[in-house]
Parts: sequence; structure tokens; C-alpha cells
Amino acid sequence: MQLSSSILFTVLASLASAYPVQRTPLKLDFNVTRTVTGDIKPPSPIEEPNVPGILVKHRTTNSSRSALMRIENDYSLYVAEFGLGTPAQTFKIQIDTGSSDFFVPAVNSSSQYGTFDPSKSSTYNQTSKDFEIMYGDRTYAKGKWAYDDLTFGNVELKNIFFSAATNQTTGEGVCGIGFPTNEASNYPGGFMYDNLPVQLVNQGYISKNAYSLYLNSEEASSGSVLFGAIDHAKYQGELQTFDIVDIDDGGDKTSTPYAFYINLDSVSVNNTTYINTAYPALLDSGTTLLYAPTEVYKKVGETYGTYSNDDEGYVTTCGATGPNFDFKFNNLTISVPFKDLLFSLEDNGSMGANDKCMIGLQNAGSSTYILGDVFLRSAYVVYDLTDAKISMAQVKYTAEEDISFI
Repeated sequence: MQLSSSILFTVLASLASAYPVQRTPLKLDFNVTRTVTGDIKPPSPIEEPNVPGILVKHRTTNSSRSALMRIENDYSLYVAEFGLGTPAQTFKIQIDTGSSDFFVPAVNSSSQYGTFDPSKSSTYNQTSKDFEIMYGDRTYAKGKWAYDDLTFGNVELKNIFFSAATNQTTGEGVCGIGFPTNEASNYPGGFMYDNLPVQLVNQGYISKNAYSLYLNSEEASSGSVLFGAIDHAKYQGELQTFDIVDIDDGGDKTSTPYAFYINLDSVSVNNTTYINTAYPALLDSGTTLLYAPTEVYKKVGETYGTYSNDDEGYVTTCGATGPNFDFKFNNLTISVPFKDLLFSLEDNGSMGANDKCMIGLQNAGSSTYILGDVFLRSAYVVYDLTDAKISMAQVKYTAEEDISFI
């Protein structure tokens, strides 16, 4: 997670008899205020703290079960609406494929998206275990682990493990939907638990721990996460499937899948290949920008912008034009329009032709990529946690639906 994205839901399906759900889609509509959230400057490099319990995060069956989560585009953030506790308290939090934990700011914290008051929930059950997480942009959250009931759309989940963070600097809560191996609790001497995607399987809402991500265009007000299903109307050509690379966020090899890394073979512009060496790339909806190895970062930045010490990155005018950026994964190429790489540096978020924009490509400082929302808006991505696979194709922006269940 670095800057980020968000959500809202629609449940498409029927469940086991213990969990009846309407077959027709149930949509939760909302009004969107397009604002600039957070500083667009890249975070400073950080060292992973040597403290147990503090983890640094980047930020085929024919079942008829699935759940669709609509996600709200708040410019540099995608947020979704949840209800927590009894009676339900509603708030919006970020959906993050780059982490695995669910936390919401507690009532005395500051958050424009809402907070949670445990004292007002009759089903809240706090444990003695400490929750603590730090993200790659130096934001953090601390609190106690607890259980309570969670709702979104037509989904009602019992006894979800989460934290009401009493000390946090993220500005909003986070719903991590990654592998349990990437949970903040999973450090030496710690533990793993069934996070939200696993609980959707356990409680009968989906048959397989898999979901598809459709962020929609930069101008759109919402996108979706479709749990347990694929919307074939939302992509061009055929989905291509890739094995997940078993490494952690430090690049060290792991014995089991940890995060959504796949090999990215090359990055090209106008048939000029900036790098032709395969490096792991993290598909992370919790990161706004692209992070690339130093060689790619400098070549692209020097070609299309001018380095600014004040802004700590390459800048150009918001009216600048350029070719598509092509990201090649084996036989699949995902093209990202140049205009989608530009982020306003103006205080009011203006994107006038002569306004100053940052090129949304930053230095990863390592031999890995982080492909955030800048990339993910151009791709339709299926995350299969059960089989440790990623399927992907060039996105197709459309309101049409052609849904099949995984």
C-alpha cells in the first residue's frame, strides 16, 4: 500500500441455504466527491523495523455463488462502504490487494471516511492481542485485535477478526484482501487467521477464494471487486494466466504464496524497450502510482519530464502528450495511456494544460515493480488465492455484464 483505492458492493448470487442471498444484483449507489487525497510525492525509503509484530506492507467450479463489491474512485483512493457491529456502524475504507488485514479507525481517531465506536456494538469482543502494522508510505495503525459482525451490500459475515485502531496515521481504514501469510499477525511466534476473502468462502458466499478487480477508467466514479466470479464483458481478448512468484515484500523467497507478484518481462514505449530483464511485479490496488527499478524510472522520467528536487520526482505540464506504455508479461501486453500517468501537483488538483503534473512513475529502489492503480486501471485482473494464479487481460470499459462463477 502506498497511496491508494476504495469500494462499494453488489451481491450477485445465491448461497447455501444457511446464507440466502438474492440472485439478482443488489447495488449500493453513492454520490462521489472528486478530491485529491494525500500528498502525491513519493514516500521516503524506510527500513523495516526489527520489532516483533510490526510488519511493513506495501501497502473451476460452476457454483452460483459470488459477491460484487463496487469501489468508489476518490482520485487517489478507492473506498468501500461497510457496516460493523450491532447495530451496524457504517464507514468507508480502502480495499487493498497489497495487504491482508482489516482495520477501521476507532471513534477517537481522525478520519474523513468515518470511525467505529466499539462501546456501541453489542457483538464486539476484544482480545488481549496487539495489532500493529506499518505501510510503505510510513503510515501506521495500532490497536487491539477483536471480533465483530461485518456487513456490505447483502453480505452478513459473523465474527470477523479485525482491529479498531486507536492510534493511526493512515487517514482511513484498510480492508486487505491478500494472502493470510501476509497478515500483520504472521511474524515469528505470531499467528494467522481467516481474513475477509477466506471468511466469504467459510460462510458460504463464494465457492473459491478468488476475485476479479475492475477499477474502471480514471474519469469513472466507481469500479468493482467481484468475489467468486469473472465479468467477461470487462476485458478484451483472452485472459492470460500466470504463476504467482513466491517472494515477500523484501524480495526474499518464501515457501508459500505471500503476495501478488508475477514476472514482468519488459516495459516499452514506441517500440523502444527500456528494460528487457524480467523482474517480479506486485499488483497492488493499495498503491496509486507505479514503482519501477531505477533504470526504468530514470529513462522514462528523463524522456518525458524534468526532475524536480522540490517535488521529488519527474514533472511536466498536465497538457503533455505521449505514447502508450506497454507492459509485457510473457505473451500478454497491457497498454497504459500516457495521460493516465499524470497527477496534478496543483493545490486545487487542477489539470489545466499549463498546470504542473508529476509523472506517476517512481523509483522502487529495488529489482521489483509495484503496479498500482495507474497500471490496474488498464487491466482486468483475476486474483486466484486458492491456486496461487493471476489471470489478466487488457481492460474494456463498459457497463455491460457477462458474469460466470469461479
